[in-house]
Amino acid sequence: MKYNHSLPLLLLLALLLTSTFAKGQTDYRMLDVPAATKIRKLIKMIDENPDDAEAHYWYLNTMGKDTTAVEMQYVSWMKIFPKTAMVSFQLGHYYMQLDVAKARQYLGQAIKTNPQLIKGWQDLYLLSYFEGDRDATSILKNALAANPGNAKLAFRYAYTFKLTDPEQYQQSLKKIASKKNTDKYNVKAASLLADISNSYPDKKKLYEEIKESYLSIDPAEIREIWII
Repeated sequence: MKYNHSLPLLLLLALLLTSTFAKGQTDYRMLDVPAATKIRKLIKMIDENPDDAEAHYWYLNTMGKDTTAVEMQYVSWMKIFPKTAMVSFQLGHYYMQLDVAKARQYLGQAIKTNPQLIKGWQDLYLLSYFEGDRDATSILKNALAANPGNAKLAFRYAYTFKLTDPEQYQQSLKKIASKKNTDKYNVKAASLLADISNSYPDKKKLYEEIKESYLSIDPAEIREIWII
């Protein structure tokens, strides 16, 4: 397979859009201490709560590209917390721009530990997609099978048919839009259906449904509707 020279840039964009940073009350960037002290504090935080996504974020941010030390620490945590998918996920996410093979390994371990870890499936899909892997769509299919009620996964899977199978694309969007639960991805599916419809009555009906749905969606989430 040909090396895609734009992969690092595309992955950087994808990582920015799918950031694992979880906002909390403590801003670890403001710990005005030497890096070694900060690292010890962050390790202690993760020891106490291995699901603390923010602590993982700042630990990896502080460690930078010291992959040897990072992997040693995370392998240790995986032994201590074998049922905590967050640990292997964070290591896999960290490796996405550094070592694709290891990223796949640890992300795969994460979704095996917890098949409901949506962001693990998403990262695996992004790796395959940006490498031009023809099996990338099957990752979303497997993710949806493990999380059948997830509208976001259903939408992403449906979108893969846009250019290759327009009929399947339209039918998949209809299925998502038919679920009247005002999920932002149900709304987006209805919006795309309205865009491609050649029937004015159908367009009008869909846009009326979209208008009603918007009233039930948190305004803070509206922006995400337009990010695939």
